[in-house]
Amino acid sequence: MPPALGVPPDGLYSCSAISGTMFITYGDLTLSQGRYEGFGSSGDLGIYPDDTLSFMDGLELLPDITDVRYYRSTTGEGVLGISYTSQSGWGMSMDCYIQ
Repeated sequence: MPPALGVPPDGLYSCSAISGTMFITYGDLTLSQGRYEGFGSSGDLGIYPDDTLSFMDGLELLPDITDVRYYRSTTGEGVLGISYTSQSGWGMSMDCYIQ
């Protein structure tokens, strides 16, 4: 993923991914005042010195998150990128765009 930009703006993010030829919609994630809610979970949003992020209380839908960062896409749009390991052991990623 591109370099992290720190904490994303508050708002409602729609999250999806492409796996092979399939487009997968995961649902919505709300960020507000340093907290998150979505995917059956809620908690504090942490930030590390390298500007990557952490869902401090985890995400029920994605138990094995490996990287979270807010970055600019090639079109300049802000993206919340979440990398994780699937249940079958594959490295996956989803992109969340503010609505």
